[in-house]
Amino acid sequence: MRRARIVGEIVLGSRGIDVKPVSVPSNQPSEPLSKVLRDGSRAVLWVTTGHTGAGFSRSLAGHE
Repeated sequence: MRRARIVGEIVLGSRGIDVKPVSVPSNQPSEPLSKVLRDGSRAVLWVTTGHTGAGFSRSLAGHE
């Protein structure tokens, strides 16, 4: 839920849309902070540049 909320707030908020998260009870563990930070960063990248950064790791590895 945390990751979806962050991405939603960044992407939809950049378009002037308010997001109100609704919690759904679950027995699943919380997502790792690293995934939240990664996807939040990708959302900021997308909002500012229009690119998702999906090919970034391939570019770093030299497999473009």
